Amino acid sequence: MLDLPDTPANLEEFPKDSVGGYETAFAQARVVAISECASHAIVAADVSGCWDGEQTLAYSL
Repeated sequence: MLDLPDTPANLEEFPKDSVGGYETAFAQARVVAISECASHAIVAADVSGCWDGEQTLAYSL
């Protein structure tokens, strides 16, 4: 999970999440990535809103 700045573009793509009737302070994005062990270079990644689960994003990789 990444907290993103409250810019209009971020809020349009990644709306704030509301849990238990409370809205989160920032727009949030979930990132799932595959990286190499030695160099830690990211080989593949998928980004979505915080409401999508890790398993759903991992399936798309």
